Amino acid sequence: MGETANRQQLVRFGPYCANRQTGELYKFGTRLKIQDRPFEILSILLESPGELVTREDLRTRLWPDGTFVDFDNNISTAVHKLRSVLSDSADAPRYIETVGGRGYRFIGTVESDVPADSELAASVQAPANKPETDSTSARVVSVIVKKPVALTTAPASVETRSRRWWLLIPALVLLGLIAAAAWIYFTPPAEPRVVKIVQLTRSGTLHPNQNVVTDGPRIYFLDRTGRNFVLKSMAAGGGSPTPVQIGLPHYDVQDISHDNSELLLRELTEEHELRQLWIADIVGGSARRVGDVVAMGATFSPDGQSLLYSQDGKVLTCDRQGGNARVLFETPGEVTRMRWAPAGDVLRMVIINSSGVGTALWETRPGDWKLRRVLSDRAMQDEPWTLSWSADSQWLAFSAVTPSGREIWMLGRDHWWKHAPPRPTRLIGGPIDFDLPTFNKNDNTLYAVGSHRRGQLLRYDDASHNFVPYLGGPSVDQLDFTHDGQWVTYVTYPEHILWRSRVDGTDAQKLTEAPMRAFVPKWSPDGQSIAFRANFAAGKPWQTYVISSKGGVAQLVASELSNVGGPGWTADGHGLILVGEHDESLRIFDLHSGSSKFIPNSQHMSDPVVSPSGRYLLSGNPDDNRIDVLDLQTGQRRHLADQVDYPAWSRDEKFVYFNRFSAWSPAMYRIRVADGVVEKLFDLDGFAATGSWSTWSALAPDGSVLLLRDLGGTDLYAIQWEAH
Repeated sequence: MGETANRQQLVRFGPYCANRQTGELYKFGTRLKIQDRPFEILSILLESPGELVTREDLRTRLWPDGTFVDFDNNISTAVHKLRSVLSDSADAPRYIETVGGRGYRFIGTVESDVPADSELAASVQAPANKPETDSTSARVVSVIVKKPVALTTAPASVETRSRRWWLLIPALVLLGLIAAAAWIYFTPPAEPRVVKIVQLTRSGTLHPNQNVVTDGPRIYFLDRTGRNFVLKSMAAGGGSPTPVQIGLPHYDVQDISHDNSELLLRELTEEHELRQLWIADIVGGSARRVGDVVAMGATFSPDGQSLLYSQDGKVLTCDRQGGNARVLFETPGEVTRMRWAPAGDVLRMVIINSSGVGTALWETRPGDWKLRRVLSDRAMQDEPWTLSWSADSQWLAFSAVTPSGREIWMLGRDHWWKHAPPRPTRLIGGPIDFDLPTFNKNDNTLYAVGSHRRGQLLRYDDASHNFVPYLGGPSVDQLDFTHDGQWVTYVTYPEHILWRSRVDGTDAQKLTEAPMRAFVPKWSPDGQSIAFRANFAAGKPWQTYVISSKGGVAQLVASELSNVGGPGWTADGHGLILVGEHDESLRIFDLHSGSSKFIPNSQHMSDPVVSPSGRYLLSGNPDDNRIDVLDLQTGQRRHLADQVDYPAWSRDEKFVYFNRFSAWSPAMYRIRVADGVVEKLFDLDGFAATGSWSTWSALAPDGSVLLLRDLGGTDLYAIQWEAH
């Protein structure tokens, strides 16, 4: 009875024999190396050969209820590894067939009456002069090729044969070393996978763009308290966060010292992106200025005796007092974040591309400080934003933007003894946006900030001084209205899908599909077409498209223009006002002839906002954040205001409305175009705003202010992972 049950656990297909009881797989009697999860999937498929096993069936069988992992990614990875062991192919399968994205089917010929482990081993190890005659054992075929032996007239003595064997030993050792080196050289690198995810905080109020740091036992992060963000700490395993007293009103964390006693901070100001550096004691909270050093990003040196910081396309070093500053190397763009490998042999950094669009990952080594683009030849071109090294310097975690949201990816260390460089592996993402990865210093835990992105469209009611839902309160922004105020176009948040409808929400029609990501749609003067910016992935170039308000195919226009800045229509509707990518000036692109011409006196202008009549053009200067107004009839240009976000013309063109969410006291304002007088309309303290590009605002046809309120939440998560 026991022998029969054991035989039922043995399944043969082709040259393979699977022992479903012990989890072992043999090929021609030789045991193969296979991981647990791929073998479990093979075992499930062998239960019902020729029948579909859905991905949901696999999820239910492989993971108990309540398990929180990326099921689809784990299943796909395990099937890929199983095919690799079986020398199978997804394109021309012999054993594992993919069924239309629904699941998998075993299509090989299966025999279940094969010998047990002991019989299988015997059939492999049996001497050539004692062939197996048992009918059951004969099902496992062992082919032994004998090398012809040259006969001599006199047999060699035992001593001679012994010497010959000793002579073979060095050759055998050399062959073994070559085989081991080849195995190391060609073996694919380990891939990380999520084991478990634990939500550590539930306030929903963590700062979405910060540097989370840890000393091992505790984690440090910025959390909102009232209208300010304050530094808090909590135990690495979770618990109640407690404030850390720092003697600065507004700051962000750049790094933690290697002895875990100090924090490197930037003091935040409204006026400048380059901010003053400070060093603060974690215990006691006293903060000391680093001389007069200001920086975009900064980090401690590996020995903790100096600092590295970025400033105006350069990376510099200075001592802890800010003295002895010198330039180490120049960069092709502004460095936002830098992280040393714990071994101190390589520095990796996130650099904004020189075009101003997207970011890239670079590295350098101390001594020569030569820059090298990391992953420059990879297919994945999603922009990295934050990065962190594992304690053993073998893994780099970074966040990247994909069409489905922000995700955490991991990259193994590049070693000279591997024949191919490592490839980035997606660790986790969706439906939660994961960002700001930080490795624990003591174990395989990766901390990350997770965000649920969702908004509610609101209108500010002047009579009641309250916000009320607009168009039913959908999660959309980037609204633009036809000149008669009867139709509206918008993009969904966070999907960036373009829609249009009547202002009462009826006759809604989707105009674009993923993976196209639409932004800043603008109605043509006749209400028949919509121009908009779009790209197909973060970091990809922006292009301008025009689509009929009735739907259809979006037409690409002016591919040589508009990599920066949004489109605007000319008064006659025959052309678009775009930004020249190279000369940083405004141009009119004729939709009929395809030609473009320079707009006089528009140098260094971007993001054009055309007035309702088409006569005036409002545009920002990216160099000093100034907003100018240009009269397209006279060519006169004059300065209008500073620190303006999302400017919008009033219908009568007498005022320009804008928000200042980036200020310490956020509020809505309007400026009188005639004389530049600025008037505050209402405060926005405590209003959680969001949008496709941070804090969006616009005007409805009746002149009321529109905003998108943040209904999502941002919390801290602990991700347990392993490499396999």
